[in-house]
Amino acid sequence: MKQFDSGAVTLSPGQRPAGPGLAAAGRGQQADTLVKDSVRNDPNLSHLWVSRSGEFGPEFHDIATSTWWDVTTSKGWQGNLNRYGLEWGEGIGLFTE
Repeated sequence: MKQFDSGAVTLSPGQRPAGPGLAAAGRGQQADTLVKDSVRNDPNLSHLWVSRSGEFGPEFHDIATSTWWDVTTSKGWQGNLNRYGLEWGEGIGLFTE
């Protein structure tokens, strides 16, 4: 998030706000992309399943330990626990604020 907040990473023209509240959505999409790309490119994390953008499920899942991680806000965390908890195992929130 520091990269985004510093201006090192910016929104594409298609992600720029077209209406109220869309700046946060664009920021969230950009964070999603950055984090997933970082995990995909880290050989130490190659055992993790990484969801595609828009795919149902948490961002990351360790099938061997039934642990999942999701990039979210503290406000959105309970909804993610409700969506993924029983099927995916133990969840850990990666909070963006």
